[in-house]
Amino acid sequence: KIYSTRQKLWRTKSCFPSGVFVADKSRSGIYINGTLNWAATHSSSSSSSTSSLSTIISYDMSRDVFKELLGPVCCKRGCFTLTLGDLRGSLSMVCYCKGANADVWVMKEFGEEESWSKILSISGLTEFVRPVWISNDLVVLLEFRSGLA
Repeated sequence: KIYSTRQKLWRTKSCFPSGVFVADKSRSGIYINGTLNWAATHSSSSSSSTSSLSTIISYDMSRDVFKELLGPVCCKRGCFTLTLGDLRGSLSMVCYCKGANADVWVMKEFGEEESWSKILSISGLTEFVRPVWISNDLVVLLEFRSGLA
Protein backbone atom coordinates (compact mmCIF):
# COMPACT_ATOMS: atom_id res chain seq x y z
CA LYS A 1 0.00 0.00 0.00
CA ILE A 2 1.09 3.56 -0.69
CA TYR A 3 0.03 6.56 1.39
CA SER A 4 -0.61 9.85 -0.39
CA THR A 5 -0.04 12.88 1.84
CA ARG A 6 -1.72 15.09 -0.74
CA GLN A 7 -4.92 13.00 -0.91
CA LYS A 8 -4.58 11.73 2.68
CA LEU A 9 -5.43 8.15 1.81
CA TRP A 10 -3.93 4.70 1.36
CA ARG A 11 -4.12 2.98 -2.00
CA THR A 12 -3.06 -0.42 -3.26
CA LYS A 13 -0.76 -0.77 -6.26
CA SER A 14 -1.61 -3.74 -8.44
CA CYS A 15 1.54 -3.56 -10.58
CA PHE A 16 3.92 -4.79 -7.85
CA PRO A 17 6.16 -7.52 -9.36
CA SER A 18 4.64 -10.93 -8.63
CA GLY A 19 6.54 -13.54 -6.64
CA VAL A 20 8.89 -10.93 -5.14
CA PHE A 21 8.91 -9.93 -1.47
CA VAL A 22 10.72 -7.13 0.37
CA ALA A 23 13.44 -8.86 2.41
CA ASP A 24 13.39 -6.58 5.47
CA LYS A 25 10.13 -4.69 5.96
CA SER A 26 11.49 -2.91 9.04
CA ARG A 27 13.97 -0.87 6.94
CA SER A 28 13.01 2.24 5.02
CA GLY A 29 13.55 2.32 1.29
CA ILE A 30 16.79 3.85 -0.01
CA TYR A 31 16.15 7.05 -1.97
CA ILE A 32 18.14 7.31 -5.24
CA ASN A 33 17.25 9.47 -8.29
CA GLY A 34 13.56 9.90 -7.41
CA THR A 35 13.08 6.24 -6.52
CA LEU A 36 12.72 4.25 -3.30
CA ASN A 37 14.55 0.92 -3.33
CA TRP A 38 14.35 -2.23 -1.20
CA ALA A 39 16.31 -5.49 -1.17
CA ALA A 40 13.93 -8.29 -2.13
CA THR A 41 13.70 -12.05 -2.50
CA HIS A 42 11.81 -14.36 -4.84
CA SER A 43 9.15 -16.68 -3.43
CA SER A 44 10.86 -19.66 -5.10
CA SER A 45 14.51 -19.01 -4.33
CA SER A 46 15.47 -22.58 -5.21
CA SER A 47 15.93 -21.87 -8.91
CA SER A 48 19.51 -21.39 -10.02
CA SER A 49 18.78 -17.98 -11.54
CA THR A 50 17.59 -16.45 -8.27
CA SER A 51 20.07 -18.19 -5.99
CA SER A 52 23.01 -16.40 -7.59
CA LEU A 53 21.32 -13.08 -8.34
CA SER A 54 19.92 -10.56 -5.90
CA THR A 55 16.76 -8.58 -6.54
CA ILE A 56 15.79 -4.98 -5.83
CA ILE A 57 12.30 -3.51 -5.90
CA SER A 58 12.42 0.09 -7.11
CA TYR A 59 9.45 2.47 -6.85
CA ASP A 60 9.62 5.48 -9.19
CA MET A 61 7.71 8.15 -7.27
CA SER A 62 7.18 10.54 -10.19
CA ARG A 63 5.84 7.85 -12.55
CA ASP A 64 4.09 5.87 -9.77
CA VAL A 65 5.44 2.52 -10.97
CA PHE A 66 7.36 -0.39 -9.45
CA LYS A 67 10.24 -2.05 -11.26
CA GLU A 68 12.37 -5.07 -10.44
CA LEU A 69 16.13 -4.58 -10.81
CA LEU A 70 18.73 -7.32 -10.70
CA GLY A 71 21.46 -6.79 -8.18
CA PRO A 72 25.06 -7.85 -8.59
CA VAL A 73 26.08 -11.47 -8.94
CA CYS A 74 27.03 -12.24 -5.35
CA CYS A 75 28.14 -15.60 -4.05
CA LYS A 76 27.01 -18.56 -6.12
CA ARG A 77 25.59 -20.16 -2.97
CA GLY A 78 25.16 -18.94 0.57
CA CYS A 79 24.57 -15.24 -0.08
CA PHE A 80 22.06 -14.86 2.69
CA THR A 81 21.55 -11.20 3.53
CA LEU A 82 21.46 -8.17 1.30
CA THR A 83 21.63 -4.61 2.62
CA LEU A 84 20.98 -1.59 0.40
CA GLY A 85 22.51 1.83 0.92
CA ASP A 86 23.32 5.16 -0.69
CA LEU A 87 27.00 5.80 -1.35
CA ARG A 88 27.62 9.22 -2.89
CA GLY A 89 24.23 9.19 -4.58
CA SER A 90 24.70 5.71 -6.02
CA LEU A 91 22.76 2.63 -4.99
CA SER A 92 24.97 0.26 -3.01
CA MET A 93 24.44 -3.30 -1.83
CA VAL A 94 26.28 -5.40 0.71
CA CYS A 95 26.12 -9.16 0.08
CA TYR A 96 26.94 -11.31 3.11
CA CYS A 97 28.23 -14.75 2.22
CA LYS A 98 28.26 -17.59 4.74
CA GLY A 99 31.73 -18.50 5.90
CA ALA A 100 33.32 -15.99 3.56
CA ASN A 101 32.97 -12.23 3.57
CA ALA A 102 30.81 -9.23 2.84
CA ASP A 103 31.10 -7.68 -0.60
CA VAL A 104 30.21 -4.01 -1.15
CA TRP A 105 28.81 -3.28 -4.62
CA VAL A 106 27.86 0.05 -6.23
CA MET A 107 25.50 0.57 -9.19
CA LYS A 108 27.44 3.23 -11.12
CA GLU A 109 24.52 4.09 -13.45
CA PHE A 110 21.18 3.81 -11.67
CA GLY A 111 18.83 1.38 -13.41
CA GLU A 112 21.63 -0.13 -15.51
CA GLU A 113 22.01 -3.64 -14.11
CA GLU A 114 25.30 -4.16 -15.96
CA SER A 115 26.89 -1.24 -14.11
CA TRP A 116 27.30 -3.03 -10.74
CA SER A 117 30.91 -2.85 -9.57
CA LYS A 118 32.39 -4.56 -6.49
CA ILE A 119 34.38 -1.92 -4.65
CA LEU A 120 35.29 -3.72 -1.45
CA SER A 121 35.37 -7.15 0.16
CA ILE A 122 35.45 -7.38 3.97
CA SER A 123 36.37 -10.61 5.75
CA GLY A 124 35.94 -11.66 9.36
CA LEU A 125 32.66 -9.89 10.09
CA THR A 126 30.66 -11.10 13.06
CA GLU A 127 27.63 -8.88 12.46
CA PHE A 128 25.83 -7.18 9.59
CA VAL A 129 27.10 -3.82 8.36
CA ARG A 130 25.85 -0.98 6.19
CA PRO A 131 28.28 1.29 4.33
CA VAL A 132 27.56 4.92 5.25
CA TRP A 133 30.30 6.85 3.47
CA ILE A 134 33.22 6.15 1.14
CA SER A 135 36.17 8.38 0.26
CA ASN A 136 37.95 8.73 -3.08
CA ASP A 137 40.69 6.37 -1.90
CA LEU A 138 38.17 3.73 -0.70
CA VAL A 139 38.19 4.53 3.02
CA VAL A 140 34.77 3.28 4.12
CA LEU A 141 32.71 4.28 7.16
CA LEU A 142 30.60 1.29 8.22
CA GLU A 143 27.54 1.21 10.45
CA PHE A 144 27.27 -1.84 12.68
CA ARG A 145 24.26 -2.60 14.86
CA SER A 146 26.44 -1.53 17.79
CA GLY A 147 27.54 1.77 16.19
CA LEU A 148 29.91 3.27 13.60
CA ALA A 149 33.39 2.01 12.75
